[in-house]
Formats: sequence, structure tokens, C-alpha cells
Amino acid sequence: MRFKVMFDIEQNEGFKTSLWVEKFRPKHVKDCILPNRLKEQFLAMVESGEITNSHFTGPAGSGKTTIARALCNDVGVEYKIINCSNDSGIDTVRTNIFNYCNTASISNTNKTYKVIVLDEFDGFGVQSQKAMRGLIEQFPNVRFILTSNDSSKVHSALNSRCIEFDFAMSKYEKEEMIPLVALRVVEILNEEEIEYTEDQFDSILNVVSSNYPDLRKIIGKFNNYTKSGKLNKFIDVVGDADLISLVKSIQAKSFKDCLDWVVNHPHELEQIYNMKTGLYPLLTNIMVDKSQIPDLIKILGDGNKNIRQCVDAQMQVAETCVLILTTLDF
Repeated sequence: MRFKVMFDIEQNEGFKTSLWVEKFRPKHVKDCILPNRLKEQFLAMVESGEITNSHFTGPAGSGKTTIARALCNDVGVEYKIINCSNDSGIDTVRTNIFNYCNTASISNTNKTYKVIVLDEFDGFGVQSQKAMRGLIEQFPNVRFILTSNDSSKVHSALNSRCIEFDFAMSKYEKEEMIPLVALRVVEILNEEEIEYTEDQFDSILNVVSSNYPDLRKIIGKFNNYTKSGKLNKFIDVVGDADLISLVKSIQAKSFKDCLDWVVNHPHELEQIYNMKTGLYPLLTNIMVDKSQIPDLIKILGDGNKNIRQCVDAQMQVAETCVLILTTLDF
């Protein structure tokens, strides 16, 4: 098996939050890409000028904090955001949150209430959550928006005092949203005057599809793919930098480097067998001899079954690498 191209992807693809993530964060509800069942409710809040005590729950990066900001902007109300995973102690409730709730609004809006957004609230400690119940009752002039990745980690007494909005999407909703996100990516590329070709549209869609609904991650990836002012021609190779480094070792036929990767990545071993985000798309997208794809599927399929049963996952992945190196023709 031979490869059409050599990899040339920056090894720092485990990127930090990019400039694009903040630059292109929607500021208004109408600009947020959301299923209609959510967007219509948020637009109704904007129309009424009233924000209710709310709990936004769903996957990381799905737009919970963004919609909270946009709601406050559109309604025209003073707001404060506190990251509860960073400030999870009871002192945060007693001082930071209490003080904000207890002071008069300093904004020029005509609203009789203000908003506090408690981001990543499921990272708040148990005692802190219990203390929050009293604050919600004590300050009717403050609206509370909680965001969480896992609603089961939010105290039931708080859930009962908030309207829950579930950002987890059905398969149908994902299929509906993915093309819209891809179009938004193209708009960003055009706005940033990034060079790309029509042949890359499918690759853009693949990157979005593989990472949705994590919008933050999607925008960050494209920020990294365009550092040169052009859209990296290898974006159809969808994968993390660590996994790409393993493929480069396979391409170089270096079992030693493959073994080093296995030893140094104990938490990513099962990932290589994932049909969408593992070795399969990385290898098949750059193979010239497509007739060997069934052989690759057989190797990865057997490895996937075995790794769920074996005691030593590293040994299993090492065996998979050996089979790829010795069975397939590079």
C-alpha cells in the first residue's frame, strides 16, 4: 500500500482555545445555530424581555454559554458569568455570587432584574449547590442561568426551580444542524480571506460531522488548519495530532515508533478502532490501493473485539500495529 501524500499537520493540533472561537461567537440569539425547538423558545424570551431561571444542559461546546450571553445581550440586561468548575467552593457562593446578587444594577438598562450565569455548574460542590437554593429564593430580582454537561450532577432542588433546556440532540437534529455549521465555517473562511478550493467542501463537512456538536472544537480546528492563510489540504485526514503521529509511524514502517506511541498513550488505545475517528478514516483517505481496505477493516475489527476482552490493551494495540505493518503493503 502506498500513500498519496505525506502528512504535514502541525503537532500542536491539541490546540488551545483559538482566537476564532471568541471572534466568531454569536452575539445574538438569531445568529446561533440551534434546533428549532430550542431557538424558538429563546427568541420568545427575547420578544418578551423576560429571562427565566434556567438550566442549560448538554454536551461540551454545544453553545450553552454562548446562548446565555446572547440572551442577555438581546434582552439588554446586566449579567455576570462565573465558572463554577474553577470556583467550586462554598466561599464562592458566600462572597462572589452573594455580593453580585446583593448589589444594585450599575447598567443603564431599564430592566428591574439582572442575570448571573453559573457556567459548568455540575462542577460545583455539593455544599455550594445546597447554598445556592437559598440564594435563588432570597433574590427574586436576579435571574439564574445554570449550565452543565451532566444534569444528574445538579441538585434536584435547583432543577425544580429552573426551566431545563436540553442541548443534547437527536440524530435527526444533528443531520439538520451539521450542514448549517459547515456553511458557517465557509462564511468564516471567506470573512478571513482564507484560500480554499471547491474540492475541499466535502472535507469541511467531514470535519464538522466528526466533531459536532462541539462547536468550540470545530471552530478551533479550522483556526489551526488555516495558519498559513490557506486551508490545509490535509483536513480530510480527520483526527487528533496524537493519532496522526501514530499513522506517520505506520507510514514510515517504524514498529519502534508505533510501540512508543502505544506505551505513551494508554488512554487513547480504544480510540484507534473507532470507525469515524480512529485509524480507519486516517488510513483509507490517503491510500492509493483501495483494494486493501477490506483487509484493514478485518484487522481493526478483530482488534476492536479483542481489546474489550483482553487484560493488556497495550499488547492488543501493539499486535494491531504489527498486523498493519506486516500484512498491508505500504
